[in-house]
Amino acid sequence: VSPEIIHEYEDEASSKAGRQGRLKKGKRKRSKSVTHKLFALFVGTGKYRGSGMNLKYPEKDATMMADALKAVGKNLFGAQNLDVRLLTTAETDTKKMPSKANIQAALKDFAQKATADDVCFIYFSGHGDNWGQGAEAQFYYLTKDMISNDISDAAIRKTQTISSSEISDLTNAIACKL
Repeated sequence: VSPEIIHEYEDEASSKAGRQGRLKKGKRKRSKSVTHKLFALFVGTGKYRGSGMNLKYPEKDATMMADALKAVGKNLFGAQNLDVRLLTTAETDTKKMPSKANIQAALKDFAQKATADDVCFIYFSGHGDNWGQGAEAQFYYLTKDMISNDISDAAIRKTQTISSSEISDLTNAIACKL
């Protein structure tokens, strides 16, 4: 890649005022090229263990969002620099389903691979609920393992949901720009 010819005003005040000052020509050296990567996690939970909780569109929403980001990401980052993961209840492979363990594993893997020069995107579609009072209150994303939206039991919150503080801890461990 060749350096670009640039035009700068010798007199910065003239430049800011829009007046013609003397132009100086020079060559700007480009900095070293940095390969940016895109890491993205899309989670769509439409089917739950409790059938009364099922939703129609989260899997479709997450899939369409992932497809759109892949299409744009190929142009911006190059196909080889995309790590786009989709966890939905439409999948039959348990490793591709929106369980707490799979969500955590994906975000921990991003933390191992991503650098400060990379970009991360996280998308959740499905049920969520708030629990707690005052400073203790948190949002909880309900994973596929939920039977009902009752999250008053601490054991259920610990094993079948992912809290806003857990999501914050996991994403704070990722070096890239969120």
